[in-house]
Amino acid sequence: MDLEQRLFWCMQKIQELDTADIVRRRFGAPGRTSDMEDLVAFIANKSSGMKFEAPLAHAKEQEAYAIGEALFYRRSDIMDFSCATCHAEDNRRIRLQGLPNLVKAGKNAQETMGSWPTYRVSQSQTRTMQHRLWDCYRQMRAPEPVYLSDGLTALTLFLVKQGEGGEINVPSIKR
Repeated sequence: MDLEQRLFWCMQKIQELDTADIVRRRFGAPGRTSDMEDLVAFIANKSSGMKFEAPLAHAKEQEAYAIGEALFYRRSDIMDFSCATCHAEDNRRIRLQGLPNLVKAGKNAQETMGSWPTYRVSQSQTRTMQHRLWDCYRQMRAPEPVYLSDGLTALTLFLVKQGEGGEINVPSIKR
């Protein structure tokens, strides 16, 4: 589980909350923040300055990593894009926005993965990695991924592994 999945699981299983509103308001919108995104940012901030790692000792962790890697490279839908289309070479840009090369483990991946959740100035909202991946799929014109899905978590695991050893520095601020 990533942090959002774990919080959601605890809300459902331990607190026995009705989580329909959490799913409905999973991401902030103009004039309305998301409790989940704000909670994730608050908790993640408590780990600022710590290094992150993605252990792959368990067979399920290895399986999730392999799925995440496959999703990163899988081309699909009307644009025939994959994550690697935008994030597999140095100095790539879209609309003047620099895109990190996430194929190479190391500095770019460390800085990228260590900076989420972030405050997006252009949206006046705190955003999580779940939102970032959802928005990437939207920009690729792919079907909307299911919030808190195992697929998004597998993709996140692959990306965290690429940035292993990086320092958590959240919440950050982005355009």
